[in-house]
Amino acid sequence: MAVTLPIELTGIWTTPSSEFHGDAIFKGEAIYLDSDGVGAALGGNGADVLGVRIVVLAYDVSTHIGNFQMTEYGKGGPTLTFRYEPSTHSLVSNKDGHVYQQRRQGALTPGLRKSLGLENKASLTP
Repeated sequence: MAVTLPIELTGIWTTPSSEFHGDAIFKGEAIYLDSDGVGAALGGNGADVLGVRIVVLAYDVSTHIGNFQMTEYGKGGPTLTFRYEPSTHSLVSNKDGHVYQQRRQGALTPGLRKSLGLENKASLTP
């Protein structure tokens, strides 16, 4: 089950050399996070883009450390730990030190969620 994220974690996180068409990445890497803790991790080479749904399982606001799980076809996959760096407004992967810089803030639009293959937020409420 996903956790609610603070506003500073929501939006599109990307590597410095990534390229976009609007909100859609086509080259580089990006993590899309919505306020409900659901999102996607995508990577592209300029011709193809591959991605996986992610769910933030935990986030500690005092240590700025959280983890997310990759999911596919409704099944959980690997879990990765990340750290939010407030001073640089970046996400850092604890696995490899990969840095993502926030590009855009705020919750993902319903249209963007749909284009990423993510369920509508309203369908997640009990």
